[in-house]
Amino acid sequence: MLRVKGKEYINSKGAVVHAKEFKGFSCNKVSLEDKQKFHELCYNSEYWEKQTVLIVGAVKCRNVERRRSGNKDKSKKQASRTSYMLPSDGDMKVCKNMFPGTLQIDSARIHRALLKVKSSTTSDLTGKCVPHGKSSSVTIELNHTHIKSFPTTTSHYTRSQTNIKQLGFNLNLSLMYRLFVEDMKEKYLI
Repeated sequence: MLRVKGKEYINSKGAVVHAKEFKGFSCNKVSLEDKQKFHELCYNSEYWEKQTVLIVGAVKCRNVERRRSGNKDKSKKQASRTSYMLPSDGDMKVCKNMFPGTLQIDSARIHRALLKVKSSTTSDLTGKCVPHGKSSSVTIELNHTHIKSFPTTTSHYTRSQTNIKQLGFNLNLSLMYRLFVEDMKEKYLI
């Protein structure tokens, strides 16, 4: 959360990352107050996605219109980017260095934001993938069914207060696992 708000935080390696403080980047087109408002607009947002949308909205991309005749195949440049600030009197085109300098971001952050728009997702997708070691829902259901097949008794510790059931004292994990494997071999001929 501190990272998104541009505040000082400690990264995963234990190093202190300094806050993204506003620095009056030199540009005569936009006033210092407007630059500071734009910086605050970006970092007052609590969500990374909102910052990404703000960056994408301020950077316009257009395809390269003209290539020189001899370098058609050699050029890797696919698009031109133009950055705009949002001062009080409307959009204003600013230089390439002033936009990331005002927000204290690098060109890679802008590039990733624009790629997210091309792939039609502005969310971070962190934690949205299924973990590699996670069991399937079918396996989990088979395990639950197997555990429920064992006889249960009422707990003698809190018998009068709850209806908690417990497995018999003669069962342990290794025995239950062995019975589960045998049961699966019989049912599914593994």
